[in-house]
This record gives sequence, C-alpha cells and structure tokens, in this order.
Amino acid sequence: MIEAYECRALLRGEDPQHAAPWTDVQGVAEVLTGAGLTVEEDFQLVTVGRFPLVGTGFYETTMLGAFSQRLVDEVEALDIRVRVSVVVGDSHERTLDALRGARSIAYQRPAP
Repeated sequence: MIEAYECRALLRGEDPQHAAPWTDVQGVAEVLTGAGLTVEEDFQLVTVGRFPLVGTGFYETTMLGAFSQRLVDEVEALDIRVRVSVVVGDSHERTLDALRGARSIAYQRPAP
C-alpha cells in the first residue's frame, strides 16, 4: 500500500539549503510554474494517492512524469519520495531522482 507520495523541486542556481519543502504534485507544479515552466508543455506529473500495490514478480514500471529539455536544463533536482507498507506491516521509503532518465537521454543526443 502506498502510504505517502511527495515531491520536491530545486531550481538550477538555488541553494539546496533553501529548496522548497516536500509537497504534493500540485505544490511542486506551482514551484515549476512559478519559475516560468508550463504544464503540458514543459512537464507533466502524475498524481499518486493511497492505493494497494500488487506484487507480480516482474519489474513493471509506471510513468510518473514527462519533461521537456527546457525543464531538464532549468531544474537541478526533482525528487519523488514514496513510502509503502507491506502485508507484514513493515514500511519502506525511497527517494527517486525523477530527472535521472531525462538527463541520460539528453546526454546521449548529438550536439547541434
């Protein structure tokens, strides 16, 4: 079961000590639009709420966001923190770098 799903953005050039706090998807979207980025043009984020997860034994993925090159250039970090609980009652928390794949693709592109 997903217990918590939070995001945090750090704009390029900002001091990490003064990064926006952990928030929901709407809150991080406000940070990004406040920096001049545009929803559906520069980014899309998926809202995730409390719901049960089903173990399948496979490594399945879920798209959590889509990002333009402009966002990748202007945002230093976009982290997602997920806390889940398992059937036996244990909780596990992970922090994911949402831009990791976007940066990998951007670095593979040939220079103009």
